[in-house]
Amino acid sequence: MIKWMMDNWKPACALIYTVICVFDFVVFPCWVGWHRVPVSDFLAMAKDLDPSLKNALYEYMYRAYSPYTLSGGGLFHLSFGAILTGVAFAGKPTMITDRREHKKEESEVKQ
Repeated sequence: MIKWMMDNWKPACALIYTVICVFDFVVFPCWVGWHRVPVSDFLAMAKDLDPSLKNALYEYMYRAYSPYTLSGGGLFHLSFGAILTGVAFAGKPTMITDRREHKKEESEVKQ
């Protein structure tokens, strides 16, 4: 299990970030929208309430969904972006070094 985690933590991190974003920007807003009380039912239930209380309750029940990952100024996305960008750029020099070594081996074999 530890070996698998050491070998595959980069794709797992990208997959986790993707799943979190899909849920926060697609699934949760749809779920909240589908499970709201219809306005006609709300007005029927709230007809005997004080108008200021009715207005406050309406604003609370029908406000727009706000993604959790954007609270705090989007620090969550900045953090994951830094991790994934660092991983992407840190892997490139290794690949370049491996290619150079491979080319050196090929040139030595040809001689």
